[in-house]
Amino acid sequence: MMLLGFTGAVGRFVGDEGTISLADALQVGIENRDHSDLDEVLKAAYEERGRAGWSLDEKLTTVERYFALFEALNWAVSLDDRLSRDWPFEEIAFGKYWCDDFAGGGLIRGLRHARNAVHHDWSLALDIDPIESPFHLRLDLLGLAWSSEQLSDRDDDSAAAYDANLGGRVVGDTLLEISEVLATGTKIVEGGVPGIGSGPARLKKFADDLYEPEP
Repeated sequence: MMLLGFTGAVGRFVGDEGTISLADALQVGIENRDHSDLDEVLKAAYEERGRAGWSLDEKLTTVERYFALFEALNWAVSLDDRLSRDWPFEEIAFGKYWCDDFAGGGLIRGLRHARNAVHHDWSLALDIDPIESPFHLRLDLLGLAWSSEQLSDRDDDSAAAYDANLGGRVVGDTLLEISEVLATGTKIVEGGVPGIGSGPARLKKFADDLYEPEP
């Protein structure tokens, strides 16, 4: 459900017309609690809502999209906490944190650095004036970028991960990438087997086998 909360908030921010709300997901889960594969039921509900036109309200205000962004960021940190706590493997080949074996693990480390630097005031990590945000258009928010400025005095691996993976990049793009890593991490924690791909959620073959986003 945490993953659905995160992806739902990301969907409302970037404009994914197939978005299903957390409340709807909970209702589907309750109605199908005895089903053998709840993930498939939720996926089917997500797809059905997209086909039926239960889509994102195009009249959502900029403020509502802005709030959806902060909701997504907070869900992401909560998922990171959960995966760090429940990670099933004691040995991590290319680091010490749960995400270090993923090609896009730096995205998670960068997000954690931003969270630790700004605490709950995410606006400090974004290239936007929160006072002026209600006057921005939706397209302005879709082009919103992470701050390229130094967020804290810390000079460590997490700060380097932020600079390399988030700093100056479009927030929506990074959230979609982060969602891939979080989804795969959640699948592993729940006993699943990760797929083979070329994105940020692929498992590294060697230490420098890092995800490089398309320019």
